[in-house]
Amino acid sequence: MTIVVHVENEQQVEQLIKQLHKQIDVLKVSDITEEAMIARELALIKVATSVARAELYSLIEPFRAAVIDVGKDSIVVQVTGTQEKVEALIELLRPYGLKEIARTGVTAFTRSMKKQDKQVMLIQ
Repeated sequence: MTIVVHVENEQQVEQLIKQLHKQIDVLKVSDITEEAMIARELALIKVATSVARAELYSLIEPFRAAVIDVGKDSIVVQVTGTQEKVEALIELLRPYGLKEIARTGVTAFTRSMKKQDKQVMLIQ
């Protein structure tokens, strides 16, 4: 599970880590704030449809979102990306009538260093 928090100082980070370690099933806590990471969110958005289906498709295409279900009076859109990207698509779809939204929240892990990156670091 990934938990994204915004803290004021290092003491709060340490306190949070201590509290998380107290949880029964926690095996490891890592602060990856200063590391190269990949962070994404997934959202499923059910949008009311009427005669504006083509318009909805043209709105979601630039977001690389996908229509994963089509019903008589709604479509379900799947979008993956940053929180900002997900929020932007939700706001664009809001005028059409949002029926349901399910969001994962941000999930993240550290990036792997590429072989080329290691070579560049050695040259410097």
